[in-house]
Amino acid sequence: MLPLHKGDKFKPESKLKEKVLGWIRLIFSEKTSRRLLGFLVLNLSFAFVELLYGVWTNSLGLISDSFHMFFDCTALLAGLVASVISRWRATETFSYGYVRAEILAGFVNGLFLLFIAFFIFSEAVERAVEPPEVKHERLFVVSVLGFFVNLIGIFAFQHGHSHGGGGHGHSHGGHGHSHGGQVEVSGGTNTAKTAQAQIMQGVFLHILADTLGSVGVIVSSVLIHYFGWMIADPVCSMFIATLIGL
Repeated sequence: MLPLHKGDKFKPESKLKEKVLGWIRLIFSEKTSRRLLGFLVLNLSFAFVELLYGVWTNSLGLISDSFHMFFDCTALLAGLVASVISRWRATETFSYGYVRAEILAGFVNGLFLLFIAFFIFSEAVERAVEPPEVKHERLFVVSVLGFFVNLIGIFAFQHGHSHGGGGHGHSHGGHGHSHGGQVEVSGGTNTAKTAQAQIMQGVFLHILADTLGSVGVIVSSVLIHYFGWMIADPVCSMFIATLIGL
């Protein structure tokens, strides 16, 4: 059999294609991963819509809520990637497997969340001093739609939040260490359970905070429409920034 030479154009492409197909199979092989992917697409699509409407209506509350949704997407993506990586087999370099990858992803995501929370809060303080004109008639519809999108996420991940550390971690922990000893299998299973529970808890709390942010935007749009309180928009933004920081 002739060896593949260094410049073989088919070898890298075939390896990359196999890896991508393997990741896709891992995502669709588990209910939690499928839900994460589906809600990620829905949340990302509506975040763009909310951002465009926020710029159009000059609503900082809507803009800040859209940024919150974007960072929720990073949490969903981190959870999706971690759920796939946690099922990779242990290697000589990573003898304990990859189940702790979600901890690093969560740390980086938390830093970005704190940065955007500070930015939104400082902008809200400036607008509180000089409240701008907000086109409230277009604000209410989009904020209500955002609220329903977040409700879908809550109902989709409530079950996983309660039971995500159970059967999911157990079934895939054994696969990752199927050729090891008895202690290694048990340890991998327990770690996988913990990883799945942490992933689902983080995603659920992100969506819950975003739902409360949508409620804040709805309240501010009502106050602006019926009472003309333009200051309600920056106050709502401060509320959302606080939720992001938490």
